[in-house]
Amino acid sequence: MPDDRDSLHGALRSTIDPKPTVHTVNQGSNSNPADLSIGAFSEAAPWIIEPANITWLSGIDSLRRGVAREIPVALKRPRIPPVGRFLKVVGSIGLVLLRWYLFDRGKERSRAQLSEGLRKSFERLGSTFVKLGQIISGGEGLFPEELVAQFRLLRDRVPAESFDDVRTVVEAELGRPISALFEYFDETPLAAASIAQVHAARLRTGEEVVVKVQRPRVQMLVRKDIATLSWLAPFFVGRIPVAALANPPALVELFAETVLEELDFRLEASNMLD
Repeated sequence: MPDDRDSLHGALRSTIDPKPTVHTVNQGSNSNPADLSIGAFSEAAPWIIEPANITWLSGIDSLRRGVAREIPVALKRPRIPPVGRFLKVVGSIGLVLLRWYLFDRGKERSRAQLSEGLRKSFERLGSTFVKLGQIISGGEGLFPEELVAQFRLLRDRVPAESFDDVRTVVEAELGRPISALFEYFDETPLAAASIAQVHAARLRTGEEVVVKVQRPRVQMLVRKDIATLSWLAPFFVGRIPVAALANPPALVELFAETVLEELDFRLEASNMLD
């Protein structure tokens, strides 16, 4: 893995007001690029993107086709779901539904209480369900306003990973200790999302950068959860009071299409270049 300056640069710089570069760490990919550069820039301002110098960009179409092939495989309903994860998901969501049925059903704030309980359950279940909740939060008209309002909270309430986990991911991906690559690396993230979080940093060569780090184990968790949701979705049709108008299998399909592409930061970077 290269350790030259360009190997740590990323994303887009404005031609008028240059912003910190963004380097994406793509954990667990089956086809890591030979270099880690996302953008190649001219020697002096105004800085411009030179796509011809981005060595992995020519393989983007192949990456997209790979994701497209994976989606129906991931969505195929397994005969037996991942047992451990299945039990955790069913236990968490099922407990919320049971409490609502026994204690809150028919009360004035019944839907609001159920919506809040489901949002908290999704938070406990982690990254995959936070992402699913974010998709649901855009479903005005399809879901009750109480559920949409609760799940909107998942857009900016995602807990950050510990810095020990961040360090492990960065050092495994770049092949060197953080201290060897960065003069400064802020342990507190600028922002945390369902799939990744970003940290301000300064390279040993002096450039201010923003480092985007994928959450550890998220790739494995996403695939387990897609299998679990694919197995459960048919049972949820018409059975969740706050989602009676929704089509759970279609929602799971939309979720899989969205999240599987987001797992490969090269696809995200290429979208920024389009």
